[in-house]
Amino acid sequence: CLHSENPKECAAKIRGKTLYLTKKDLERLFFLDHAFWSCNKRDRHFAGNAEVYGTLKPYLLDLAFSGCNSACIGFGESASGKTYSLIGTKADPGIMRRIVSDAIKRSNHVENKIFVHLAIMELHNNNLVDLISPSSSRPLKLKYDRTTKNVNIENLCRVPVSTEKEALSVLERALESRTHPTKSTLSNKAHTIFKLYITSVSKDRTKKAACITIADLAGSESWNQKNFDPQEGTEINKSLCALATVISMIHNRETSSPSKNKKKTFVPFRESKLTFLLQDNFQGASKTVILGTISPATSHFFESLCTLKFIAKTNCIQQKLTVNEEKDQTRLIQALRHEVKFLREQLNQKNELILELRGIIHDYYASDA
Repeated sequence: CLHSENPKECAAKIRGKTLYLTKKDLERLFFLDHAFWSCNKRDRHFAGNAEVYGTLKPYLLDLAFSGCNSACIGFGESASGKTYSLIGTKADPGIMRRIVSDAIKRSNHVENKIFVHLAIMELHNNNLVDLISPSSSRPLKLKYDRTTKNVNIENLCRVPVSTEKEALSVLERALESRTHPTKSTLSNKAHTIFKLYITSVSKDRTKKAACITIADLAGSESWNQKNFDPQEGTEINKSLCALATVISMIHNRETSSPSKNKKKTFVPFRESKLTFLLQDNFQGASKTVILGTISPATSHFFESLCTLKFIAKTNCIQQKLTVNEEKDQTRLIQALRHEVKFLREQLNQKNELILELRGIIHDYYASDA
């Protein structure tokens, strides 16, 4: 997504799904899965939040209702439009608000029983805070489950929601609890992670569970920014550097020669709470969409170039989607018992047929004698 109000000089241009980034004699081309121009509403190529969400919906909500995990991670420099695209406003809702509404609407128009739960957290100064219950005395802890090979968040509040009004009310209250940026800067001071849990139970009691993760990452902080907080800026930059390191190592592993053992490549996900929190989305069974936002202005050329290079490295990451399905054990046992009974009856019939044939053969040879 390209966001800017009135860029004096445009360094970025889009032609189809190809993005051209130029500055004087330097030009870079990036081939993307989707490219959106969101700079001028009067432009005929303008793409608003509705179009962005409509394009990404099959990768997020549709997969979740089929039992597969999915994620959308916003990455880009400060004030480039990440939060507007992911969260938006009440008048122009972003992906997070739209996906909550659509999940509730769809759950009311399917035969299966659908259970929807919301969870929202914030990573500020390397402290993970539950935005739904920020006053809770129980801190959030990240633990790796070796059995399921997933990262679990202990003490995280998951709120069940059944109506669109209730879900949006919970979302709005949680968003109001965020660490807001100061008026002199548009930069977010923390990473916001939203999780939507969808559980589907069919008539035969088959359960499918999926999680949609939406991460609004803070932009990198510069020391020459107004009201720069050394602690906040340092923690943000450390977490983003750790994320860049993880992506680079996965990129090198995926693009290495087949003769090398890729499984032995160590990826330091625990280097930062952010990377540990997003481990399932980059290494687990999840469809992960990277929403990169840049400014097309020439003055932001190098920041845009870093964002696009990061996106290019994530394109090589290959993950195997699996359906999180759990069948009812009682019905399964009954089905297996019926099958065993049927096979025994078949075996008995064949044994009776063999005895009958033996008797016929015996009588035949006895009559000849």
